[in-house]
Amino acid sequence: MNLNEIKEYLKQHENKELCRFITCGSVDDGKSTLIGRMLYDSKTLFEDQIKTLEKDSQKNKNSKEGQNLDFALLVDGLASEREQGITIDVAYRFFTTQKRKFIIADTPGHEQYTRNMATGASNADIAILLIDARKGVLTQTKRHSYIVSLLGIKQFIIAINKMDLVDFKQEVFDQITKDYKAILPSLQNYEDIKIHFVPICAIDGDNITSKSANMPWYSGETLSTLLDTLPITTNINQDFIMSVQYVNRPHLNFRGFCGNIASGSVRVGDEIVILPSLKTSKIKEIITPNIKELRPSKDQKIQSSKSASFPSAITLTLEDEIDISRGDIITAKNVEIPISNAFKAMIIWMSEIPLNLHENYLIKIANLTTNVIFSQIDFKKDINTFEEYPAKTLELNDIAKCTLNLNKKTALEIYKKNKTLGSFIIIDKYSNETLAAGMIEEILDTKSENRIYTQAERELNAYIRKNYPEWECKKNMKVIVALSILTLLLLLVSGKFRASLPFGGVALLYYLLGYLDLKTFLGSYTSDSLVVLVLLLLVSIAVEKSAVMSYASKFIIGKSYYFSLFKLGVIVSAISAFLNNTAVVASFMGLIKNNKFQNPSKLLIPLSYFSIAGGTMTLIGTSTNLIVNSFVVQNGLESLKIFDFFAVGFCISLGVMIILMLFSKLLPNYTDKEQEISEYLISAKVLPNSPLIGKSIEKNGLRKLEFLFLIEILREGRSLSPVSPDEIICKEDQLVFSGDVAHLETLKEFKGLEIGKQNPKIKDLELVDAIITPNSNLIGKSVKEANFRTKFDAGIIALKKGSQNISKIGSSILSAGDRLILSVGKDFKTRDNILKNFYIISNINKLQKLNKAQSLFIVFGFLSVITLSALGIFSLLKALIVFLFVLLVFKFLKFDEIKRRFPLDIFIIVGSSLAITKVLVESGLAQDFANLIISIFGQYGVYGSFIGIYLLTLLLTEMITNNAAAALAFPIALATAQSLGVSPIPFIFAVAYGASCGFMMPHGYQTHLMVTSMCGYKTMDFVKIGFVVSLTYSIIALSLIPIFFSF
Repeated sequence: MNLNEIKEYLKQHENKELCRFITCGSVDDGKSTLIGRMLYDSKTLFEDQIKTLEKDSQKNKNSKEGQNLDFALLVDGLASEREQGITIDVAYRFFTTQKRKFIIADTPGHEQYTRNMATGASNADIAILLIDARKGVLTQTKRHSYIVSLLGIKQFIIAINKMDLVDFKQEVFDQITKDYKAILPSLQNYEDIKIHFVPICAIDGDNITSKSANMPWYSGETLSTLLDTLPITTNINQDFIMSVQYVNRPHLNFRGFCGNIASGSVRVGDEIVILPSLKTSKIKEIITPNIKELRPSKDQKIQSSKSASFPSAITLTLEDEIDISRGDIITAKNVEIPISNAFKAMIIWMSEIPLNLHENYLIKIANLTTNVIFSQIDFKKDINTFEEYPAKTLELNDIAKCTLNLNKKTALEIYKKNKTLGSFIIIDKYSNETLAAGMIEEILDTKSENRIYTQAERELNAYIRKNYPEWECKKNMKVIVALSILTLLLLLVSGKFRASLPFGGVALLYYLLGYLDLKTFLGSYTSDSLVVLVLLLLVSIAVEKSAVMSYASKFIIGKSYYFSLFKLGVIVSAISAFLNNTAVVASFMGLIKNNKFQNPSKLLIPLSYFSIAGGTMTLIGTSTNLIVNSFVVQNGLESLKIFDFFAVGFCISLGVMIILMLFSKLLPNYTDKEQEISEYLISAKVLPNSPLIGKSIEKNGLRKLEFLFLIEILREGRSLSPVSPDEIICKEDQLVFSGDVAHLETLKEFKGLEIGKQNPKIKDLELVDAIITPNSNLIGKSVKEANFRTKFDAGIIALKKGSQNISKIGSSILSAGDRLILSVGKDFKTRDNILKNFYIISNINKLQKLNKAQSLFIVFGFLSVITLSALGIFSLLKALIVFLFVLLVFKFLKFDEIKRRFPLDIFIIVGSSLAITKVLVESGLAQDFANLIISIFGQYGVYGSFIGIYLLTLLLTEMITNNAAAALAFPIALATAQSLGVSPIPFIFAVAYGASCGFMMPHGYQTHLMVTSMCGYKTMDFVKIGFVVSLTYSIIALSLIPIFFSF
């Protein structure tokens, strides 16, 4: 055969008509065997396939006695299918005859796999329904016949198989023909169905490709002849309709609308209309897959096809700039397509999860994904009798007629007229599971109210309206939710409240308004992911007490700055991947501050950055990742694994380290200008004739000074510190005040005091350098309100907020990250509230380190927990529970420690966030934000929307805390992915990594505040180096997330 003959042969086959057909029927009716026989007889099998078939047939021994080949093995590809001799999944095969090309869908017969059968039938032109001659018409035969008729297939071939097992008797064939014709009137649109009965023996080939000598009484056509000659309908000659799959914007000079032509054809210059907006335009260009270049040529024109027809995949450009989104319909101007948000449809329920009337689901019609509710079930079909009866729910394989309401108007069409606009699937909005498929039978008038409320909801609504009319509950749910989220943001940005208070308040508000039921509200605080987060933080207390960080810190600082920076990056990033980053930073700050080789200001910002970057490498590296995972699990998605973050997180950590070394000159180089302790102190001696003598500190008014704070009384060689408000002043007492020495004139108002004649004996003071922890009870309180001296047996000598020295110590509101220089009393070390409220930087042994053996035991146990969880041997939750129990038994942790350091704030924030997220989704506000993201970034495709979600999260992180940013961005990210019809996983990781990208603002991350208080950094210090780090971090994240987690 020469080249021209080969080309002619290929062209001949290319132009053959394509026919899709399905084989269906009850289990073990011989569907796979029939297809195997047809493939064999059509000479489309290669020699190696036939040899493999012979070997497999001998191995399985399922072939008929005397036969060498088991043809079903050509189709049943799964191991479980071959073992059981049944079909489970839909198998597609291809073959050709002289007249047509065929795509065969071999579908399972078992009732539990009916949804697979419906999937296979959705695009078929002909249905071959097999009936076992021994069994006759069965229930599954009826079910498959009804589903096939629902899907609009008009050509039925009833293949009565296994005639050899009934001795090829005509009366058996006639009886089955009669029985099947009896059910025909019960099928959908039966008047349009053409029935053809063929008696066959698939395994022997009787009446498959040639007439059977065993059945001379049959005068009809063979199965192959029917497949070659039965007419099939196409959409080529219908009106032009195309659903927009996505908006393609590869560069500024091109904006195209991509999709598959659902019917008809289109030419350049045709007038079109956009549905549902009803805007009109003309076709400017038609880009087909063979056109690769989308940039204008020298004459400013893009290469374009003149026309395209069904079923081509094309990109259209229009003469006018029109706002078109995914799911919109482009159609010929003269086509009338109904626009509504309500319709009746036949439903095939495909999930083991039953239908819940009035529950919000997602519906996908063509390329549009939106919210839908089932307002009522008109009737359910009994497949045995074909009777219709009322129902309140639908279960697996049920078929029913239902009324559905969408939350927006869209272009709809009856399934008989157009399959693209008349068919849909129902999706669970939390798990993304496909629940049902449907075919539209009747389009209703647009409904103004898209939700039908239960009686309990109506009663609750009436009660609240009567007793709390100012709330306007339910009527303006979306408005109320939007205002509450805005208020939440403002409160978080202000920083005047602990984050747990506004989060908890908003969640409680939603419960009181009826947006959350009690089970959902309380369930948010008991989710597995939240419990894992709490357990992890409690277990980390013991890990912090081990000597691992003290041991590691000895090897960091040396004479070489760059080598010291490198070692700091490696060690801190590695430890932060498994431990809370605030604890890691607190452990290393003192070492860096007091080192003798390098300027601390060149290392403390990198310390904070390394701890953040290291935390992105694992699920447990930062609370943000665990919070995101809580939302993942709440929405029915598979829980993220410990090392799912590693690939991207490792590259980010490496990139941050390299950037900090390359741009180290942007780091500030402050000399240590920290004030001496004596500069914070003022001494005042009580003279013998002073009227203060014999009165308490409180009565003398010495506790209410605005700029000064009484921290010590020196009396007869003894030091009284801290000073009780009931302490009586005696003559010759030396009163030591801390605060702003510029205001010593305040003391001159008290008679009988000699100011500044004697210097305080600093060596007599026991001083402690401490930083307020994020979980401290002091946050949001002033020093006086906190009753600081009594609670901690300590006085504050100096208070530093970031780079600012605070002069009004008593009235200053304390925040996480504030640095305190304390003069402590003897009881300070024994107080049980120290570790909960302070990170101790220097000069105290309160945090007793465990010995080497104990430290090794704890570290090994913690790593074992991580390993067992990563390998899937134990869940992380169970492993942490066991490890915590062991720590308590061996007294490495005490119940009092757990009580004091229980992360109540994080518990409230995460639990409340889960509740708030659910309301954001239910109210439709998350979808509105998602639509906004898509409208702004969607013109650049799915990747553009992905970048939009990342940038939104990053912006929130710089404004508020990282955990709060993740909580607010997650529902928007999930809704965006669902609207685009893509995997939510890349968008979820965009939120996780975006929430940790807080490098430019000192208040954006707790560790930034801690190092700022230690070294007096200014905001611009973070902005200069933080911008470069954020840019690098973002480029790495946005580049690698789609590679490791595809859309």
